[in-house]
Amino acid sequence: MRDIYFFIINMRWHYQLFVLSGCFLFGGLFSASMDWVDFLVHFLIVHLLLFGGATAYNTYWDKDDGPVGGLKRVPPMREWTRPVSLLIQVPGLIAGWWIGWHYVIVYAIAMLMFWFYSSPWFRWKGHPLLSLVAIGISTGWAGFWLGALSAGGTIYHLPSWIGSVGVMLIILSMYPLSQIYQVQEDEQRGDRTFMVAYGLENVKAFYIISFGLGVIGSSAALFLIDWLTGGLFFLVASLSGLMIWTTFSTLNGVSEEYEQVMKLKYMASVLFVIFITFTLIHIHLFNMGNPIYPETQTERFANIEMFDCQQKQVKPTNLL
Repeated sequence: MRDIYFFIINMRWHYQLFVLSGCFLFGGLFSASMDWVDFLVHFLIVHLLLFGGATAYNTYWDKDDGPVGGLKRVPPMREWTRPVSLLIQVPGLIAGWWIGWHYVIVYAIAMLMFWFYSSPWFRWKGHPLLSLVAIGISTGWAGFWLGALSAGGTIYHLPSWIGSVGVMLIILSMYPLSQIYQVQEDEQRGDRTFMVAYGLENVKAFYIISFGLGVIGSSAALFLIDWLTGGLFFLVASLSGLMIWTTFSTLNGVSEEYEQVMKLKYMASVLFVIFITFTLIHIHLFNMGNPIYPETQTERFANIEMFDCQQKQVKPTNLL
């Protein structure tokens, strides 16, 4: 029973829900309507089973004592946790058929990237650039599309693709932060992480570039479909980024800075999650459909034209 408890702890559900959920929620903004049941069910599946299982699988191979993202002390993991941490992700793949085959493909890509990241046969985590690819695709890009598709969105939507890249860059900007306090353990394992390979100053430079481009991309995606939402997101995200930088710029890259780094990540992520959650509620609960979605705008425009034609007793067919 104790081992099961340790396994659950190592899935770090609190970290998945409060730090990594922003991408999924952001994807929900890019749907013309919201199926709340599907969205919330798959929100839990993605973060508790997919992300949780992948995190436990990575912890098994890392053999860390701590600290790691979301845990100051890492409980030991038994041999049985390795296959279970993979199998626990599979129900989400099966449940994804309810949403559609696009969702299943994205979910499978995320599983594959997580495996490449942690598995000793590939161990992309030990490569400074391949690790960025794995985390960017699995957590950022896939997280966005799993949210968009479970909400009822479509892949045939240009702003959604821009938004998925934007939110991926925001997530990636924070990723090397977790390596600042793990340098000694990473070097002992032979993992050449971004921090180990390029040093603290380049981690800081990467944050500025990736976060800045991510905010611009995400804001532009929203701006393309509603200027007010895009502008508000740009303002909130920019202020959040500046707040993070005031503390991040003072870090020296030592293990004792774990609590400072975690406070930074939680602050940035929780602010992002709160803003997106309120925006989702405003759009999908207090409005009929999503007013920022182009198809909905087109339908409303057509309805206005139809009404004007009826008022003037003109047949609306000539609009076509």
